[in-house]
Amino acid sequence: TALASVMVDLDEAHGMICGKVGRFDMHFKTLLQVLGPKTPDTHVSSVCALLLPNGPLFLADAFLTVDPSVEEVIATTEASMEFVRQFGIKPKVALLSHSNFGTSNAASAKKVRSAGEMLRNAHPDLQIDGEMHVLSALNPKLRETVYSQANLQGRANVLVMPNLDAANIAMGLIRSLTDALLIGPFINGFRKPAHIVIPSVSSRGIFNMTALTVADIQAEGSLSRRS
Repeated sequence: TALASVMVDLDEAHGMICGKVGRFDMHFKTLLQVLGPKTPDTHVSSVCALLLPNGPLFLADAFLTVDPSVEEVIATTEASMEFVRQFGIKPKVALLSHSNFGTSNAASAKKVRSAGEMLRNAHPDLQIDGEMHVLSALNPKLRETVYSQANLQGRANVLVMPNLDAANIAMGLIRSLTDALLIGPFINGFRKPAHIVIPSVSSRGIFNMTALTVADIQAEGSLSRRS
């Protein structure tokens, strides 16, 4: 990982994938030290896709930020929406909490509520709502009975979690109880394209991550600069 990240940093490679062997946090530490964030203020986060029979479900952030601030929730959401657009999918974002449209004033609920308000103000043309329960996010009929003013239409396809524990547990539950195929995690915010798979990744998963990394490279313009 150290050698590969140096190669990417020196433009000897366009991008990299690591993580099949070893601990995720150690790979991340190396990449952060060598490549670093795009800017000093860039928040590095992750998003993954779970392919389900009724369509893809995108989950953030199940791998990196333990307890994000309001600003970090906003940054993670915006990066995740951009990732979803790469699939040609219009993001429908639900910011999740134990609170359902104001039913709690706990600090964790206020954090997600504030992030939702700021995101809606910044992106009035997009479907973003929360704080809400996951049932409200995925069941439009139920959501209508709880809060009819939501600007989220239909089933949410991007679930932004309030913390790392919730995100990681949710991802594990979905994978354990369904046949969902995991694509990711895709890491947003590094200065150059670099991604970390998990040790249980299959060969198909590595193939999918390779395709995403190539798309990431093309989006960054690395190929055009080198050609």
